[in-house]
Amino acid sequence: MASRRAAVAACRAAERGLVVASSPVDLVSRIHRMADAVGCSSAFPPWCSQLRTSHRRPLSASTAPPPTAGVVEVLGSIPLGQLDELSIAKAAEIIVKKCEAKNPNYVSIADRIVRRLIDERVASGDDSPRTDDITIELVNGVLDCYRALSSITAYDSHLDRALPNQSFAKKADELLAAAEEASERIGGGNTLMPGTDSYAIVVDAYAKIGAANKAENVLKRVEPKWMNNAPPLNDDEHGIKLQPNAAIYQAILI
Repeated sequence: MASRRAAVAACRAAERGLVVASSPVDLVSRIHRMADAVGCSSAFPPWCSQLRTSHRRPLSASTAPPPTAGVVEVLGSIPLGQLDELSIAKAAEIIVKKCEAKNPNYVSIADRIVRRLIDERVASGDDSPRTDDITIELVNGVLDCYRALSSITAYDSHLDRALPNQSFAKKADELLAAAEEASERIGGGNTLMPGTDSYAIVVDAYAKIGAANKAENVLKRVEPKWMNNAPPLNDDEHGIKLQPNAAIYQAILI
C-alpha cells in the first residue's frame, strides 16, 4: 500500500512539473511507469505513448528543459484534424498548468500548444464537437499570463531604471491576432472569437510597460468591431461578449 501511495504521489508530481527530468521523453516515460504501477494508464491520451522510451539518461537539473516541452513537437507531428478529444483535453489542461507558473519558458510552451489547438479548430470547422473545448477562454488564459509578465518586467525596469521589456506584450498581441484570424476563417459566431476581455488584456499589457501608442493601436482594432456589431454583440450561447466598456479605455489613460 505504501509503494502504491508513493507511485500515485510521484505520478501526480510529475504531471504538475515538480519532478526534474533529463528530457520530456524521460519525464513522460516515468509518468507511464507510475501509471502502469497503479493501473491508471487510461488517464493518458494516445499521443503520450509516442513519447515512451526505454532509454534512460542521468538526471540533470541544470540541463532539464521545462516538463512537457516535448508535447509541442508531438502535437505538431499529428496531422491537422486528427487530434482526438482526450488529446485536446489533456493539451488544454497543460496550458492551464503552464500558465499558473507565470514562468516565461512555461508560458511560451502554453502559447505554442494553444496555437496548435487553434489550428486544429480551424481545420475542423465550427461544427465538430471534438473541438468544443478549444475556445477563446484558453487563449485569454495565455494572454493574461503575458500581461502578468509585462507587469513584472515593468516593475523590474523601474527598479533598474531601464526601459521595460516589451516582448511579452508583443507576444500577447500576436496571439490575439492569431485568434482573430482563426475566428474569421471559421466564420459566424464561434467560441474562438475574441471578446472585449481579450482586447482589454492586451491593451493592459502594453499599458503596464508604458507603450500607450501600441495599446491604442489594439483599441483601434476593436472599435470598428463594436461599431459594426451595434447593438453590442453579446452571444451567451457562444460565450462571446464584444461590447465597449470603460475599463479598456481606463487602462490607457492611467
